[in-house]
Amino acid sequence: MVDLSAKGVGARIKRRRNALGVSQLKLAKTLHIPQQTIGGWETGKARRPRLLLELSKVLCTTQEWLLREEGPEEIAPIVSKAEIGATIESLDPRLVPAALEFLRRLGDRDTEAA
Repeated sequence: MVDLSAKGVGARIKRRRNALGVSQLKLAKTLHIPQQTIGGWETGKARRPRLLLELSKVLCTTQEWLLREEGPEEIAPIVSKAEIGATIESLDPRLVPAALEFLRRLGDRDTEAA
């Protein structure tokens, strides 16, 4: 039986965070909240996270899985082409060719697997 309590939600948050190798501090900084908030969620001392959508995206899962353990535990992160472009533009210009080559090879690998 799935634990729908705040403690159950907290356990799932912690499970996803650990699966990704992310510390409470790193998660807190990513969400722009105090680390204590993450600790409160994980121990079940805090109610349903008000940043549930953002949290689920950062943890590469869904709100449904965090709340009720429904659906897949892990989903691929959603990254827009604009985000990729902005990231490449922010790189040191000397690194751009290597980054583009990496992305091309990654794309080639995905098409070979299909």
